[in-house]
Amino acid sequence: MKQNGFISSALLYGMLALFLVIMTSTLAILGNQKLGMDKLKENALNDIEYGYAKTENIYALYDSFTAPTFTASNGKWTDQSGNGHDATLYNCSYSNHRLNFNGTSYLNTGIRQSDLGSAITYSIVVSLKDITGKKGLWGYYDTSSKAGIYAYTDDEKYASVNQKIINVCYYTTNNEPLCIEIYGNYLNKVIQLTVVMGNTLDNKKGMEIYINDTSYDGIETNQDIKPYNGNLIIGKSSATDTNMMKADLYNVTIYNTALTYDDVQKNFEANSQRYNITS
Repeated sequence: MKQNGFISSALLYGMLALFLVIMTSTLAILGNQKLGMDKLKENALNDIEYGYAKTENIYALYDSFTAPTFTASNGKWTDQSGNGHDATLYNCSYSNHRLNFNGTSYLNTGIRQSDLGSAITYSIVVSLKDITGKKGLWGYYDTSSKAGIYAYTDDEKYASVNQKIINVCYYTTNNEPLCIEIYGNYLNKVIQLTVVMGNTLDNKKGMEIYINDTSYDGIETNQDIKPYNGNLIIGKSSATDTNMMKADLYNVTIYNTALTYDDVQKNFEANSQRYNITS
């Protein structure tokens, strides 16, 4: 009986040991599978084919999942559209898949308004950190010649009710600025700001603004954009602007066509997953 008991105990311990080996191996395999899936997910996020509308009309694309390269004095942000419009960075830093603008930072795309034609779409994914006073967001314009396109932030007008403002303007051929004023509290929130201007797809002249996937405002005019022969700058609204953006910048996408509402929604669906934007 003792011998049988010993054999039974040995078999039991052997089965327990085998079970532990199987469980340990299974957990290791599952862990490796999770790591593999996480890596696939990361690779998928880094894949440039991430579901944008009208990719054939993207003139330039700067995406923060591709890190810029820096030298001692400046940096380069590669144009991922394949069109070779690499941007030059000044005083920017980079961390956690975003470019950090500290109030002295900006980037020069080298893209001129005349390069894009009569229908233009700008889309940026940004988190504004400070918008007190007039701070340049992006643009190429000249106040003396009253020409070009620009955007800036300003909370001055609605400070009493804590409203935060984004102004987007362009000068028309009659030397008047055509502007849309966006009010709301956008501080420290990741948003997709899309601006369609010039000749829209229905052959109307003017400008349309979208915040995330929502049409915010639009304006029509019989005037064309008055061209300014300068480069598009992100981080300030003109080459001489000294009151510059403080923000985290995630993405800049420039089209040489007018996006529709459905196009903007499609881009927002892609960006909301990529950058955790909420409506």
